Amino acid sequence: MPAALVAVALAVVVVYAYYNDPWRPLAHVLGPWVALAVAVAFGRPPMVAIGASVTSLAAGVVTFFIGLKVGHDIRWGDSASVISTGATSSCGWCSPPSQVSVLD
Repeated sequence: MPAALVAVALAVVVVYAYYNDPWRPLAHVLGPWVALAVAVAFGRPPMVAIGASVTSLAAGVVTFFIGLKVGHDIRWGDSASVISTGATSSCGWCSPPSQVSVLD
């Protein structure tokens, strides 16, 4: 099974965990992602291992964020709740600086 498909499957499991309270802590750990990178790299030459790890993790991240949006729309589709899917919405340090000056 290609590395990207394994990553997509892991991302679907993590999104499911994210929206279900008993499993929510699983959505916040790095262990499964590290295990994924190790599993797809195992027994491969270094350059191929790096490529497989990067590809699988990138596919997993993209699938995770798409899954968050889909899961949100399934769970709260009837309400006015909106989840932002912008590139900078998920990381506070990516946001543009405030327009408030210290000298004002």
